Parts: sequence; C-alpha cells; structure tokens
Amino acid sequence: MYQGDICGIISSTLPDLKAINLNGNKIFNRDCLTMVAKAAPRLISVHLKNNNLKDIQTLSGLSALDLQELHLADNPFSKEPSEAYSVADELTTLFPNLRKLDEVILESKNPKPVCTLPSPEPIFLSCNYAKLFTRVFIEQYFKVFDTICRQELALFYHKDVQFSLVAIDGKGKNAGISSLIKSSRNLKRVSDPNKQDSLLHKGKHNVMEFLKQFPYTKHDRSSFTCDCPVMTSSLIHLTVCGLYEQLSPAGSNRTGLNRQISPWSSQRIFIAFNRAFVFIPDTSRKFAISNDQLFVTGATQEQYIRAFSSLNGLELMLHDGLDAKERQRRLNLIRELSLATGTELNVSEEALMQSGWDYECALDSFKRSKEEAHPREKMSPSSTRDEMSPNCTRDEMSPRIKEIKLTTYAPI
Repeated sequence: MYQGDICGIISSTLPDLKAINLNGNKIFNRDCLTMVAKAAPRLISVHLKNNNLKDIQTLSGLSALDLQELHLADNPFSKEPSEAYSVADELTTLFPNLRKLDEVILESKNPKPVCTLPSPEPIFLSCNYAKLFTRVFIEQYFKVFDTICRQELALFYHKDVQFSLVAIDGKGKNAGISSLIKSSRNLKRVSDPNKQDSLLHKGKHNVMEFLKQFPYTKHDRSSFTCDCPVMTSSLIHLTVCGLYEQLSPAGSNRTGLNRQISPWSSQRIFIAFNRAFVFIPDTSRKFAISNDQLFVTGATQEQYIRAFSSLNGLELMLHDGLDAKERQRRLNLIRELSLATGTELNVSEEALMQSGWDYECALDSFKRSKEEAHPREKMSPSSTRDEMSPNCTRDEMSPRIKEIKLTTYAPI
C-alpha cells in the first residue's frame, strides 16, 4: 500500500488522531512527513525511531503540527552524542511546545510565570488604619512645611527627634542642590566622625532651627508616592517620594537663597526628594516623629516637564471605598475640569469633592465664582504670591496655620 493511501485512510477515519508510531519505516524525505501532518493535523506525539532521517530540516514537514512529544532515536543525524544539545535546541525552535524528546523532558524556553505580578500603585499601606494616618499626616505636614513660618512643624516632632539631610547632584548641576551640599550628611563623602556627628541634628530645637533655614518650598502633591510598611501600637514607618519646587523670594537671606531669583521667574528649580519618617508615641501617647531623613537630588527632564501638571491618584487612593474603576473615573473628571477651567488639578479635585463628584455642578461653581466680585483666593494666581511674599510676617501667617487640626496624633 502506498504512503498516500495510508494517509488517506487516516484522514478519513481518524481525523482527531493524537499520536502515531512510524518507527522503522525507512522514512527519509520531508514530503512523507508533510502528508502525515496534513492527514492528522491534531497530532501531538510522533514516533520516528529507526528511520533514515539525515538532518533536522527533514522534520520541517511536521512544522504545521503542535508537537509536544517526538522520538527520533537511531536516525543518522541523532547518533552523535556531541550533537545532542544542538539537536534539542534546534527542535525546540522548530516545535516551540515540544516537551519530550526521546524520553527526555525538555525545559521550556518560555516558562509560564508562577504568578502574575500586581500592577504598580503609587501607595502601599500595611493596614486600613494606615490609610487615614497617611492621608492626614501628608495633608497637614506638607501644608505647614510649604509656608514661610515653619514653627508649627514643632508639633509634629518628638523631643528627642533626629534629622539628617543627604543631597546628591545627580545628572547635571542644580542650583538648589548645590546650595544644600554643605549640609549633606552623605556618609560616602563625609568620612570624619566628628563631621558626621555635627551634620546629624539632634533634639527638637536643633531640628527646628535647621528646618526654618531650609529653602522655601512648594511641594507637588500630584507627584507623591508613599509607603507605610510598618504600623504598630509602638512604631510607624512612612516614606514619601515626590517633587517640590524651590522658591526664592527676592531679598531673602536664608541659607542657599542668595541668588535673587524670583519665585515667579522662568528659571524654576525642581527637586526630587525621598522623605523617611519614623514615629513613636510621646509622653501623651500621641505619635510624633522620632527620626526624619530627607534625601534630595535634581529632578530628571521627565519630572521637570510633568511638574505640577499631572495627577497620579495618590490623594484618591488615600480615601476609603474606591475601587480601581471609580478611582479612574474621578481622575478623568479632575483632568477634564482642569482643562475646562484652566485651574490646577488639586483645585479641580477639591471643587469636584465639594460637588459630590458632579462635573456639571463643579463647572457651574467655577462659573459663579468667576462672576462674583470677590473670587475665591485659591483660584487666583496671586494667592501663591501673597502667601510666599517676604513681607508676610509670622503674625499674618498664624491665623492660617492655627486652622490646621493635628489629628494625626491620635493614639492607636
């Protein structure tokens, strides 16, 4: 019986054939194997021992099959032990799903992952309580930090707090970083133990004196990412990363602020930072910062372009009861309202929150505010200028600061 007749019988009677034994049939060319593949397209196991196959290219006649098992012992090309590895490698290229070759289990070139990695998120919290703590702390701490009068930051710190600053230039020169290098406690550059100790600020008074001399800042809340991996009744660890703009009111004599650059100049200075906080209970059983380390470096070009113009959803994620779909819907509303009104994203977010996330209601609120004789201060570009004016005294700033309720310090 001819090969064509055999393949015809297989095709008509066994179309779902999964395995076939063709051992010892003196097969030597590709055409024969091509006929087999067409007759039984669902084959996954083929036995071709003791045939006359002289090279692997002959097996390309089976390339249309999704072969998982192949037996080729006692063929001319497979009798050289030194070629065993190369043969297996070529066969897995020809048959990607090949798992077994002559009783040998092959390793997959593309192993399936043990698990699917979760999508990246701008926040990681160890427990539900950490969400409220993180949201309140970030809102209150950086709001005070961005004012001229930072004295109220003392309320956040433990009496025995320790603070250190590490500043690295990174790529290129950044005037803001250069002004901080002399205060940097970079242990790879500062080898003198006495110098290292002097750059570690100990006690609330010393820390506050340093922070009050720190350059004026405006943090980009939309760039924030944070992690709270540890929260117990005796210790909290929180890290915050992001971007801030270094402001330099004209005439200021603060450390590193003698460049006479106006905060509204086109020469803007953006700093990337990583802030690590450790909290412990104080004598009143309220959490206070016991360790504070600030790392700063120059912002990348991508960060510079996106500064104060993007929203990553951290603020929304810190609020309870939001799934991924609802969070994305709110982010889209914020961006849409910001484009329609020409206001910053955080202002658009607040307007939407006040309107119960009703876009039309929030837009009407903006229109009414624009028509009023006295628009809201936060919608005016001059509000930032007034707040950062060097003529603003501590007494003028105090009423604003006193409105901040430091609910962060509730005991667990």
